[in-house]
Amino acid sequence: KQWYQRRVRGDRMRLRMMNINTPSITPSLLFVFALLCCLFTAPNAQQAPSHFTVTFATTKGNLTLNVTREWSPFGVDRFYDLLQSGYFNDNAFFRVIDKPHPFVAQFGINGEPSVSKKWENADIPNDPVVQSNLRGFVSFAAEESQNGTTCCRTTQLFINYGNNSFLDPMGFSPFAYVTEGMEYADQFFAGYGEEPDQQKIYTIGNNYLKKNFPKLDYLLTAVINSEN
Repeated sequence: KQWYQRRVRGDRMRLRMMNINTPSITPSLLFVFALLCCLFTAPNAQQAPSHFTVTFATTKGNLTLNVTREWSPFGVDRFYDLLQSGYFNDNAFFRVIDKPHPFVAQFGINGEPSVSKKWENADIPNDPVVQSNLRGFVSFAAEESQNGTTCCRTTQLFINYGNNSFLDPMGFSPFAYVTEGMEYADQFFAGYGEEPDQQKIYTIGNNYLKKNFPKLDYLLTAVINSEN
């Protein structure tokens, strides 16, 4: 499998606990390979502001995110586009892993399949990793390439629950930090673990989740507060 080939799988953007013994690769090479991977699928996104804050209203309480474009330019531009389109409204935190160690709360599949479909192949290139995947940092989920690094990000994100710096050399590039409300993120229901089927979320939407996983928490709205 090459960098420019797409994985054929149902759960397109699953963040895995991948093997940390990956081949050595520099950030600059990772950046070049990612461009090759996504050159023909990335849309012409508008450039996001250098800094902005976002309020996530969730079923547990409000989170405030501080977003810095310099950390992950392609990622922030995509995040900004998704925010402006209302993509994150009524998104489930469908993969919440807090055992045996705090890991992540993952989200970013819209509850309406017709909406998710529009972004399915809209990959963005990887960004060099500037910040580390420490508690409170937010990154894009991604597919795993053959050499153990990431490619082909679209819409799925995760909030780091703990020190996940082992994800850094794989190419998971944090672009935002939860400055307020992390205690609410810690309360997202984690009892279903890996059970929700991402392919069914894409094809059936929230109807599937609410019928089969009624205790899941949701991101109700995501609103940009300030830009500079």
